[in-house]
Amino acid sequence: MTSTPRLIRASEDAFLNAAAPAAQSASGRTHHSRRHHHAAHPPSIPAGMSALPSTARSPALPLLPQVPFPVLMPTLQTVAATPDDYRAYTIPDEHGNLHEGYRVDFYDGNIGNYYGIEGVNWTNPPLFANPSATAKIDGRTYLS
Repeated sequence: MTSTPRLIRASEDAFLNAAAPAAQSASGRTHHSRRHHHAAHPPSIPAGMSALPSTARSPALPLLPQVPFPVLMPTLQTVAATPDDYRAYTIPDEHGNLHEGYRVDFYDGNIGNYYGIEGVNWTNPPLFANPSATAKIDGRTYLS
């Protein structure tokens, strides 16, 4: 895979400074909104949550060219933890087709207290053939 310095900077900027999706007005014009670091009223953080520092996303940048889909990182967390390990991987399905994924492990500073997030481009793994629960959050459907 190859890229140019300009495209790499653009990818880094899009990843580190997440932009809200473009909205289309009734006139058909697309309007973009971006989060501003100097906003007058920062968003409130729900009770029991803490913000993940934006600097914690930077080490995930090397994952971007390794997976063919966006690498997502949480902005809030229930336990103040820092990302501890970032890795990309492939996993074969039952037909031998490879699917790409990534995992980010978080550590809260206490021995053995880790949690992780993963993203994969395998949309129909056997695990989700019969989910025990589904949830729809912000337009996304989550299965477990």
